[in-house]
Amino acid sequence: MPLFILLNKSVLHPSVIVLPALVFIFLYFRLNKLFIFKELIQWPKDSYTIRKYILPVIPIAIFLLASTYIFVPTQLFNLPKANTKIWLFLIVFYPLFSAYGQEIIFRSFQYYRYKDIYVNQFGFMSLV
Repeated sequence: MPLFILLNKSVLHPSVIVLPALVFIFLYFRLNKLFIFKELIQWPKDSYTIRKYILPVIPIAIFLLASTYIFVPTQLFNLPKANTKIWLFLIVFYPLFSAYGQEIIFRSFQYYRYKDIYVNQFGFMSLV
């Protein structure tokens, strides 16, 4: 899709459609009383839960850094070095507009489609 947009200048950029759709989805779920936004921003409060999620990331990050350094050392940290502004925009706006939007859509689908299973089998609705 990105190459198609690059080569065909008459095509609208997907963000022209995606961003208004995301705003519509946010507003729809905001007005829907069954969807609770607070469930999306709960942070773990105990150190065990934090360690459970952080510890697996450390060896994976070390492995990825080492692999990149061994196999393609010229590409290591290429984006922050070459395009610092794009890199900063990516690390700030990607989680907000892409990952967070996907999380809202996925949770709403998952929880409300399989609500009966969660309530009947596990006795609770929220998995957070």
